[in-house]
Amino acid sequence: ETASLERPSSATPSDPGPWPAGWRQVGRLPGVTVGLADSGGLVVGRDLWLFGGRDGSGPTAKAWRVDLGTGVAQSVDAGGSGPSARIAPAVAYDGARSRFVLFGGIDAAGIGRTDVWAFDVVTNAWARLAVDCWGDGCPTVTGRETLRVSALTGEPTVIAARGGSGHSEIAWTLHEGTWENLAFGLTLRRESAALI
Repeated sequence: ETASLERPSSATPSDPGPWPAGWRQVGRLPGVTVGLADSGGLVVGRDLWLFGGRDGSGPTAKAWRVDLGTGVAQSVDAGGSGPSARIAPAVAYDGARSRFVLFGGIDAAGIGRTDVWAFDVVTNAWARLAVDCWGDGCPTVTGRETLRVSALTGEPTVIAARGGSGHSEIAWTLHEGTWENLAFGLTLRRESAALI
């Protein structure tokens, strides 16, 4: 029911309040009645953007924008089709192209999604950048990945969650529609100046 910058470990998404220490209410999300958890979130300027997550009925594909100054929250009505419902997607802002890039997340069946989407903040429209990819030539999805976008090329790079199995030292860049794995600390460090 509320958007929050911090979620203390003592609170649950459906906690009606009064909220424990650490919560700061910044706005009510339209259409969310029992809480929202595990969304991909990012602050750009004075706006908090939330993508996907889990509400009272399970994973959602919705998006919201919350003005942190006024607390006004609105559901973002994106034109066309967009990403399927998912929790814990990785989100990055590509300021050079005025878009958010979304990777992965876990769907309602518990399957990690490897598709990549871009949300244009000017037109409020989604565009698919890559379809789901399966097997060794693709990033592994745990719901704890970090996403960066090259300011020069617009290419997304997924950095595996530390402490994960097997792929914790690998980053993946989507280059011309194909995933390329990078040895963490070698290629990624050379490219870091172009990552935002």
